[in-house]
Amino acid sequence: MNHDLQLHALSRAFSRAGLTPEQLWMRYFALGGAAGLMEVEAYLHGLMPLPALQRDMLAHAINERFDELNQPHRVPYTFPAQASGPLLDGLRKAPPERLVLPVDDDRRSAGGPVSS
Repeated sequence: MNHDLQLHALSRAFSRAGLTPEQLWMRYFALGGAAGLMEVEAYLHGLMPLPALQRDMLAHAINERFDELNQPHRVPYTFPAQASGPLLDGLRKAPPERLVLPVDDDRRSAGGPVSS
């Protein structure tokens, strides 16, 4: 996903999620986020970039909030440019920690080694 598109989606979702910046940061930090509160706020305002993994953790924190609110909205996650077609479409809403599962399943069905 394009950095600018993800930033726009994150900013819009943040305003819908009903969280304060501190609440969002606490959720993000609990997921393993490495940026500080000021960096997260600066990112949401488009003042500084964040690495893809950190953006995905923010997206996941907001998506978890949407789950709590039973809202269908989702912030998309970052994907490699090589991913395409049904794989990309099917994984677009998956949380980052689950993205390795389809690769492991493919290796298992092919009889190859599975990373742990």
